[in-house]
Amino acid sequence: MRKHAIALLARDAGRRDARAVSAGLIPLTAAADVQTVRQALLALGHAGGQGAAQAIAACLDHPNMNVKKTAAAVLAHTGTPAVVPKLLTWLGRHDNPGLRAELTRTLRAILGDGFAATVVAAADRTADTRTRMLLVESLSGSLSERAIRALAAQGSPAGQALLAALPDPGTEPSSNPVDELANHGWTVEAARQAVELHEKDPDAPGLQRMARLRPMLPHWLDLAVTADRDAVLRLTMRLCPPPWSPDELQAFARALPTLAAGLAEIGPPHHPQLLALIGEAVACLPDGRAPEIAERIRALPVLGAPELTLLRQCGGVPTCDDLERALSATPTGEEAVLREAFALGPRPPDGHPLNSRERLEELIKTFPTADTDTRRRLLDQMLELQPLGAPPWTLTEQARRPSPDDTRAPHPGDLDQPRSQAQRERLLTMLDDPTRSATAAHTLLSWPEPETRVAVLRAYLRGKLAALTITDRLARALHQLDETELREASGDVQERLVRLATDLDAPSRAPLIPLLLDWWTNGSAKTRTTIEQFLRGAHPDQLAEALAPHLDAGAWGVLDLLKGTSIRRTPPLTRAWQRLHAEERENLTDRITLLDGPLRDPDAAAEDAAVLAALRDRSHAPTAHRKRPSHHDLLHKARTGTPAQIRQALDQLAEAWTEGNRDRELADLLIELIGHSDPAVRLRAHRIARRVLDRPAYLEQTIRLLDDNRSTVVVSAAKTLSHARWEPAIPALVALLTHKHPTVRRAAADGLVLIGEPAASALTHASARARPDRTVIYTTVLHRITAQP
Repeated sequence: MRKHAIALLARDAGRRDARAVSAGLIPLTAAADVQTVRQALLALGHAGGQGAAQAIAACLDHPNMNVKKTAAAVLAHTGTPAVVPKLLTWLGRHDNPGLRAELTRTLRAILGDGFAATVVAAADRTADTRTRMLLVESLSGSLSERAIRALAAQGSPAGQALLAALPDPGTEPSSNPVDELANHGWTVEAARQAVELHEKDPDAPGLQRMARLRPMLPHWLDLAVTADRDAVLRLTMRLCPPPWSPDELQAFARALPTLAAGLAEIGPPHHPQLLALIGEAVACLPDGRAPEIAERIRALPVLGAPELTLLRQCGGVPTCDDLERALSATPTGEEAVLREAFALGPRPPDGHPLNSRERLEELIKTFPTADTDTRRRLLDQMLELQPLGAPPWTLTEQARRPSPDDTRAPHPGDLDQPRSQAQRERLLTMLDDPTRSATAAHTLLSWPEPETRVAVLRAYLRGKLAALTITDRLARALHQLDETELREASGDVQERLVRLATDLDAPSRAPLIPLLLDWWTNGSAKTRTTIEQFLRGAHPDQLAEALAPHLDAGAWGVLDLLKGTSIRRTPPLTRAWQRLHAEERENLTDRITLLDGPLRDPDAAAEDAAVLAALRDRSHAPTAHRKRPSHHDLLHKARTGTPAQIRQALDQLAEAWTEGNRDRELADLLIELIGHSDPAVRLRAHRIARRVLDRPAYLEQTIRLLDDNRSTVVVSAAKTLSHARWEPAIPALVALLTHKHPTVRRAAADGLVLIGEPAASALTHASARARPDRTVIYTTVLHRITAQP
């Protein structure tokens, strides 16, 4: 309540009331609870009164880091030269990156052009080496190399420290995001930096070796969902040019909704490549997904001839509205748009089109130069000659052409006649003729209409096509049958249906899993072997989802279908595993591996974003009516949720935690999450562990961060352990003296010097066992320790 009251007071106060508001808020900066102090500081910053600068600067001494950062940020708006000494004191004392950034920003705001000179003077006056190094680190990029060398020549201690930090001539530049990803694996932070670098300067030297990042294609496509989609896709098009391997096309197919959405804004240089990519990836989609991509193409703000081509590749049929939009969007490419819409193809270099296509050709050539009224009439004539989406209407003209004398006259029963209703009826009738049924089936399966394939499928299930070779086209027709019709199958029909279903690929088997699972558990032994073959060929996660009701009922026999697979952990599987362990039947799960992570469709991220956007548009219920999650629910969410959900649950658990509370469950959870795969979760858990765990336990967990794959995390952990003078960390700090990153090596050396004499024996031991060329690494640190007073 105090927090919201303070915020309202600051919001309603005008500039003329700044002094009165500040007088009422200054006492609150000494409150006992952190939230009140932070809100009071923010309110003072909003009021803008400089009379409170000293009280705000005093909050830099507060034990809570969030209060320190808030005070430093507020002083950028309310600070005066009188608070500069306090700011410099903390800048030379604390190594927290966030606090140092705020202190540096505030000093620049107060001192302006005098910032560098003030910091250099403060660094020259101090006798402590660590304080001087912390001060000069804030000058990064503020002084030219010439100025630094001039300071060093004048004998300035700060100039000497800055000169030592300059890179040696001839040394390679510091690592860039591309090298970081290629050498140390995928991290979202480095990937975002690579995207930003590519957007600023596509020809930057650090981007010349981007081909090494091509194996990380799935990660880039995932990043396009959560980051700047168009910028990520532009980078992806560059690092993954054609030709594309089958695995890459599969990855692109899973991300097609994102790729299709990127067509609108990706930009002209990459637009043709993205169109070609989508056209190839559509062929890898499972049945039923291509029309969805076609609708996304149709919904693009601009349509042209390439987009109409892609629309056809996705199974879509251009409409008159699509054609008019494409013509209005490409005033200089109207002929290409019309050729694509009417499936004429490029204009022949010699000669002219055949039959009635000649008239269509002439109308298209006339269209670009016609006026508005004439264009409408020309378009109507084109549609009359050739309806959109229909095959070329040239059958009558071809029939009128004179036939050679040796041409055989067609008979009504010929199977090579053009498609027609009469031909369809003849072929369907032939399905009942044992001698010609296979020929008729092959012809009907080549037709695009689903009804003809279903008719062949029913004839096959009834046993009329025993000699027919099973094809993928016939097997996919199973999806056209109604579920009621499928469930009524029995006997030989059921056996043929199962045999046909085993020819489907894994993604296409998903709709049939529940039905065949029922037949496997309740059907005859005659078909169980074939059904088991079908179920084992399905996707393990989809099969496990269908098995959930059986596992809840204790039907452990169905676990035989999952042996030898790795599946996503779900609540039903977790419950089943717990029951099996309680019943001491772990042998049933020995060959089944559970993987952590939600079962998600490839486009689930886009769907989540749409749902979240819809929820934000809705009015929220009053806070008083919201039910706060229980402690148990938060612990469960922190163990099973996504990284964002885990961080949210940890924040709520930390907010509810009180000093002196011995929550063993929370402590165990934090220890577990410090080893989480997501770096943001690891750091959040470690930060909260500082409050919840006792000092020895907290420092023991900090040692684990010395093995982190991010150098900034390792440096922070090394500084924490060395300032605590935690002797169990000495062997790990000694090992970091040979780390690949110079900042880590420097932090480890400084930390060992800070620990002092207790580190000498470990350094001596390492020096005795090091290679001759590496002995100096350890002896240098030893000399620094022994040289200390």
